[in-house]
Amino acid sequence: MLSDAEISEEDCDVLRKNVKAGIQKKPTIVELEQRAKILHEDITKHRIAQELELLQKLIDRANEKGRRQELFQHLEKKKLLQQASYLSFVLQNIPQVTPEKIELESLDRNDNHMHRGMAGDERNGNKMHQCEDETTSPTKKNIPGVIPEKVGLEPLAENGVEKLSLENFSDGGPQKKRAEKKYVHNRKQRCKEATLHRKKNLLDGDQNL
Repeated sequence: MLSDAEISEEDCDVLRKNVKAGIQKKPTIVELEQRAKILHEDITKHRIAQELELLQKLIDRANEKGRRQELFQHLEKKKLLQQASYLSFVLQNIPQVTPEKIELESLDRNDNHMHRGMAGDERNGNKMHQCEDETTSPTKKNIPGVIPEKVGLEPLAENGVEKLSLENFSDGGPQKKRAEKKYVHNRKQRCKEATLHRKKNLLDGDQNL
């Protein structure tokens, strides 16, 4: 049975306190939706019945005073309210149940903490990658005013003094050391010759200019 008494804000506060204290069970969203559907149907039917009762009084008064325009309007409205299609249409507009703001705020805080944790992990990971790059990659120092020159190394001759095979390095002892020294000496000599050749070409080019 519906009551015409209005629910005050104090009644809502008492209900919230009872739910928090565990005196009353907190209803779920599904239960609230079912109750809202039942209450909406009862309230709608009760409202239509009251409007029909009021319209009948207005119709009688307009008929007594000869107000044809008002009489026609009230009759049309009464006819609309008595249609089954109108009742089914109104019953479809069920009020939506929204969760409490407290629950939404707690979920938002949890999401924010999660996003902050993920962002912190990403920053730490970037720092670790940066440290690895700095430690593993060789440092390059640029000296102002000096342009590094590319020196082309010529391949070793196939039949000459520079020909070295793996057999020279397979044995240990003095033979291996001599071969290594000879190899290093020949490489240095070739680098020097290539550098001198480059410088000579540069000087010849400047003189021609």
